[in-house]
Amino acid sequence: MALVTNEKEAPQISTPVGSVKEVEDLGCPTRNIATCSRHTQDNRGCAFFDICDREHRGTRPRFEVVRRISGNGGIRVYHAECFNVVPKEATASDNQELYEVIGGEGDVYTGRGSVKKHPRRDPNCNDCSQGKCEAWVDKEDIEYICPEFPPAAQHKELIKFERKNVARRGSAIKQKAAVRTRLLGEDDAPEIHKAPAPEIKSRGAAKGS
Repeated sequence: MALVTNEKEAPQISTPVGSVKEVEDLGCPTRNIATCSRHTQDNRGCAFFDICDREHRGTRPRFEVVRRISGNGGIRVYHAECFNVVPKEATASDNQELYEVIGGEGDVYTGRGSVKKHPRRDPNCNDCSQGKCEAWVDKEDIEYICPEFPPAAQHKELIKFERKNVARRGSAIKQKAAVRTRLLGEDDAPEIHKAPAPEIKSRGAAKGS
């Protein structure tokens, strides 16, 4: 069952951060926070869950390696979150494009990107000599590794919210202890004293001994 709360401090996150269980385990409201699940009244879910055809649908988001072929024949290979790729696949025909998922997390692929023109100090570059060279060049054959989608426990907003909850629970425990001290004059819970066990005489003892 989805976790529901009216907590005003809960973040509003519209893109999936993980599975429903991950978010609930952090004590965060799934009504406010998107997950890899179907949208309902009490669960934000993923906006593209119903058109998603991925095998991992309903578990957690994944990064995918995508090859995009534009209408003029241009090709681009890159990685992106599944919830960003699915809607583009759905509208690709209308835009005269093609999106193909050609890999997943942990796969190595070659794509276009930018690298530093002088990864090491170039004696012929004035900026390098001053330690402030920011020259970059575009390359078509850079190797990338498709990363793993980070767990919900690493999301900055959820970390902040969880810490607030922990602090609030700790404050409540301290308040309860203070009330106990004021009313009962005790710092801890009262001790329970057990009655001593009755003495049992040995049946083998002789009479009159």
